[in-house]
Amino acid sequence: MHIGVDVRNLTSPSVTGIARVLLETVRALGARGVRFTFFWPGKRHSSLVDELDARHVESMFSSEAGRLIWGEATLSYAVRRAAPDVFWGPAHRLPPSVSPSIPTVVTIHDLVWRRFPETMPIKRRLADRALMSLAIRRADRVVAVSHATARDIEDLFGRPNAIVVYPGARRLTSSTGSTERQFEIEHSPYALFVGTLEPRKNLPRLLEAFARARAEAKANWRLVVAGGKGWLDNDIHDALAPLVADGSVVLTGRLRDDELATLYSGARFVAMPSLYEGFGLPIVEAQLYGVPVLAGRAGSLPEVTGAAGILVDPRDVGEIAQGITRLFADDQLHAALAAETRKNAEKFTWDETARGMLNVFEDAMKHHPRRMP
Repeated sequence: MHIGVDVRNLTSPSVTGIARVLLETVRALGARGVRFTFFWPGKRHSSLVDELDARHVESMFSSEAGRLIWGEATLSYAVRRAAPDVFWGPAHRLPPSVSPSIPTVVTIHDLVWRRFPETMPIKRRLADRALMSLAIRRADRVVAVSHATARDIEDLFGRPNAIVVYPGARRLTSSTGSTERQFEIEHSPYALFVGTLEPRKNLPRLLEAFARARAEAKANWRLVVAGGKGWLDNDIHDALAPLVADGSVVLTGRLRDDELATLYSGARFVAMPSLYEGFGLPIVEAQLYGVPVLAGRAGSLPEVTGAAGILVDPRDVGEIAQGITRLFADDQLHAALAAETRKNAEKFTWDETARGMLNVFEDAMKHHPRRMP
């Protein structure tokens, strides 16, 4: 099978979120014999997919405006020339006029721009508002990364039967050095937050709840915040500053996979009380290390967490604080949740993601009007 893929998400030097899902999915598809044409919005400068059987089609654009022209104009022409069996938009976008003989598939990761628009930069919000809705209407098949996202697609766009294909996760390889020693948490019980520092992640409430729980317990608990700089993060840094100063919160910045693996393996639990998530990869990554989760009762997080964590109202600081206290202090509860982690994580493998996407591609080809005998 020959799949055309819009790989604009692989142009960033850091591989997080949607880029990681795309990269791991194409690798797993490649292991199943899929050939690719990768369409780049500018000059290719990534070696991440060198091992795959792929042709690379580059554009001459470099500016942000040029990238928009590429996605909405020249990409269509490039796809028609390459003539893949299926064209896949792995992140909310499809070009407007792919040849009618080529089936199209789009993956929708979340609908933040509709559910929580105030937590997005306005430029991204307007782009998603215009382009995601068009892609959902254009696509022969729509893939959702969770049942929560599939319900959102039906509720907000009236398109039922989005096909759920979960992203996978893999156990990261730990570094040989001690990342815990590097951040001076080697002998401290700590919770771990993993994610970009942005409003949707609900960090100010998590920090307030952590400070309250720690003070009430008079405990030497720590919270490690591992993530890169986001947007509208002034409030987040204002909330972080006194806690970093007193040593109760450790801010690491963005980490390599091996460093993150070491922190996962030593964490008491992972905290992800987000206001909304389309999936929530750190939950599954933590569970692969036997680490329970404190997750928001919102979006996809309950279905991804399963029975291996505590769910809290992400807007209720008191409830978040109670969850933090229970996961730090209640050894019996912690052990019961930890016992469920790997069983839950087994549902999310990249091989299963590839199998699901292959089924979608084959179905799109089989039922495409111009492909039917």
